[in-house]
Amino acid sequence: MDLTKNFLQQDVHKAFEEYVCATNCAFIQNQAIEEGDYKTALRMAENVTRSLRELDRLKEKKKAEDELRHYSIILITQQLGG
Repeated sequence: MDLTKNFLQQDVHKAFEEYVCATNCAFIQNQAIEEGDYKTALRMAENVTRSLRELDRLKEKKKAEDELRHYSIILITQQLGG
């Protein structure tokens, strides 16, 4: 997985940590469900949700930064051409 496509360079490390957390917690959650340990499964679901929210926030941060960069280039290009 190429994290630089979805996250700013300065956020890649944090995104990777959240990705690992989400996948590990999902694995533990599945095991807990199979064992009937629903309290642990619920706790892991909450952890997965937190990590996914953080990943989404970091992705939106990159999207906003990319849009700002895009419109800045358009503005500069228009100023130079006009």
